[in-house]
Amino acid sequence: MVYRGKPSPACEPCRTRRLKIVTCEGPPLIGRWLNHIEGGVKLIEIRGSEQLHHQAGLELFTQIRIQIALGNLYKKQRTPSWLLDLSEEALKHRGDTGDQVLDYFFRTLVEVGDLVAIINESAFAHPARLLKRALTLDADLITWAMSIDPNWKYTVVMVKKTEDENDTLHPIYSDHYHVYPNITVSMAWNHYRFIRIILQGIIGYLYDTHFQESGGRGSHIESERHSTAVSQQLAEDICASVPYHLGMTGSSDGSTLDIPFAGGVMRLMWPLFIASDCRGASPKMRAWIAQCLDKIGHGVGINMAVAMSQILRADMHLNWLEEEETSIVKRPYLVRNEYFPPDT
Repeated sequence: MVYRGKPSPACEPCRTRRLKIVTCEGPPLIGRWLNHIEGGVKLIEIRGSEQLHHQAGLELFTQIRIQIALGNLYKKQRTPSWLLDLSEEALKHRGDTGDQVLDYFFRTLVEVGDLVAIINESAFAHPARLLKRALTLDADLITWAMSIDPNWKYTVVMVKKTEDENDTLHPIYSDHYHVYPNITVSMAWNHYRFIRIILQGIIGYLYDTHFQESGGRGSHIESERHSTAVSQQLAEDICASVPYHLGMTGSSDGSTLDIPFAGGVMRLMWPLFIASDCRGASPKMRAWIAQCLDKIGHGVGINMAVAMSQILRADMHLNWLEEEETSIVKRPYLVRNEYFPPDT
């Protein structure tokens, strides 16, 4: 998952290798991606604490570990203790960069993954307790968002909406986009958003399962609708972060879409894919996200992004909570309590 610089004209074979950063192409996306993550696990475990002493090693560790935590969530496995120990040590090497917030999101994602593992292991022995924990984690994230330093805030830029509201090819989703101080700030906010989307999925699933069985589901429909609306807003915010990464923030008319750097877009794939799969993601949003993933895949050479785009266009989705093993399945025709505003 290391991006190599542009090779010289004399090294044409290298050019092909450079354009194949992540080879997770084809239908078995999850299996291949998890195998790819296993390679990352072995890499950072072998390197140990030594990698944290150098900036490049620290950055690579930070990127890989979030994917490991996400992979463990989809495998319904707990994150190994040695990775948590390395993450604690990483805090000592960050200095005053402000990147410590990424450690906070990693720890939160680990807790969410542990929650999914407990759900899988206990078969809902204590659903009310699990629901309370999920709601607490979500509330903690909201507290973070409401109390951040001004340096971690972003600007919302309004644009004129396209004449055709169904034009999914427009590089800006809806009528606005975000401008961030730097990539780290954008990463932090998208971590916040996709983790909350996952939590909302867990919360909704617990409502579905527990209250359907207990017969008290009717009184909690409004809570489910609220969870869906929250997920939708978070997904829209992830979409609004895309122009910053794809080089659209220099103009306000949405007429161009470029990819100025690879690092940012590589970190954008999973937030986009998770946003497309949330409760409340409309067909229009999924089509727009598929377009973005396709551009990332072909523009930077990331086959996994192309595969994600193909999954969305085939009307498939990631079934990661309802079954024991995560799989890609056909999207249900009707999602219970799914709510879209009139303009979608």
